Amino acid sequence: MAHFAKDTLHCSFCDKSGEKVSKLIAGPTVFICNECVEFAMDACDEVPKTEENTLSAEDLLRECPPDGLASDWIKALRGASRNLRKERTVKLNRHMELLRQKSELEAEAANLNDRLAETVSELIALEKDLGLDSETTT
Repeated sequence: MAHFAKDTLHCSFCDKSGEKVSKLIAGPTVFICNECVEFAMDACDEVPKTEENTLSAEDLLRECPPDGLASDWIKALRGASRNLRKERTVKLNRHMELLRQKSELEAEAANLNDRLAETVSELIALEKDLGLDSETTT
């Protein structure tokens, strides 16, 4: 994967450069800045969802400008979603590994406790055999 300098990239929607925004989300062929994402989220929140104003994906694509801007936007959002899923998967795998290690450590601690109890029992028996009972030594 090629790495780009942040100042050479720009938002495909507002055309702000990467150095003028705090985040750029990369899609396969486009970028969207955090400001445009917030704007889109606010716009979606402002219009209550009803059957009259709810469009299917096909209707939305038909109403989009023919220059492919919406298509690029959808691709950018899908790319961001893929990245988030990958990040969550990595975190989940790490969490599962930590839980596995915790279980192994707990089992090892229990085993050590059992071995310690056996050793203490053997020492007590040995003291009795040698006549070194704690009762006789006091």
